[in-house]
Amino acid sequence: MAKLKPNQFHLPSGGLITERPILFQTDMVKAILYWRKTQTRRNIKNVELRPSKNEGRFNFSYERKTRFEAGVNLTLESLNLPFTGILDLCPYGKPGDLLWVRETWLKLDRDHVITSQYAYKSNGDPNTEDLRKDYIKSGRNYKWKPSIHMPKDAARIWLMVEEVRVERLQDISEEDSIAEGIEPIDQQGQLVWKRYDGYYTVTSKPYCSFWSLWASINGEESWNANPWVWVVKFRVLSYSGKPDLGLIEDNYFKVIGKEVANG
Repeated sequence: MAKLKPNQFHLPSGGLITERPILFQTDMVKAILYWRKTQTRRNIKNVELRPSKNEGRFNFSYERKTRFEAGVNLTLESLNLPFTGILDLCPYGKPGDLLWVRETWLKLDRDHVITSQYAYKSNGDPNTEDLRKDYIKSGRNYKWKPSIHMPKDAARIWLMVEEVRVERLQDISEEDSIAEGIEPIDQQGQLVWKRYDGYYTVTSKPYCSFWSLWASINGEESWNANPWVWVVKFRVLSYSGKPDLGLIEDNYFKVIGKEVANG
């Protein structure tokens, strides 16, 4: 049996789980907290996808120490089948793996701890933000810390990967645009969606809302380039720290199927 990595463990049933961090900006953490966000799209950086000589088919390669030609003349459908190779290269894991959310945070002084020693920007409102600034003026080290520096023991939100696939960014559907966590707004009884780019306040189309969200995070040029992206669908397991083994295993069976899990 292969030696486990520090971020891996076996479930009592034998399933192998890998834990990985994933960064979200504050608006998207709020979307997870409000049960709006169940998907995320991330640029594919470790894999090169190229059209093959046959229309509608693709080759892919990846680089570790050297570049490997790993897949040739594959359709998009076959790229997204298990065991074709490309999904194994996803840095966000496979169905059943865990993701712990890195978000903007700070550590409270001991005399301010009530239920948690950490505070999170996504929980803030104008009143608590004013209070935080007052504490800074009084000498407390309460500046927000970037999500990239959050340690695992500060992570309160834990997710389980349900599905991974690859697609072109601009191929996102209206339904998936909503699943990306865009903010719905009731405008005089009509459902519209937030625009994140500052040009307009709202849009009637979820696709346009997601486009503006992506551009606000990654730049408009990234959207125009229409890159290949990892599409990661997930479910929330916990908002209050790492879930227990029983909850993990129960959801693991639901995600991958008990028959598959038991071999």
